[in-house]
Amino acid sequence: MDDKARLAAYQDMQQAIEAEYQAIEQRLQDLKQAGKTKSLLYKESYAWKMQYKNFLAWYEKYGLK
Repeated sequence: MDDKARLAAYQDMQQAIEAEYQAIEQRLQDLKQAGKTKSLLYKESYAWKMQYKNFLAWYEKYGLK
């Protein structure tokens, strides 16, 4: 994989992570409004949100956001 393809793949990955983070935030909001904060789906979604938030923090740390 050349540098141009690697950069394109990285940018695609970053956009996918940002989109997934937004989708998870919405899912958590919907579950909270439905009173399902004790559900397994809520807990799993929250864990994924933290994982994606960590990725985004690393991007920001290195000036990639």
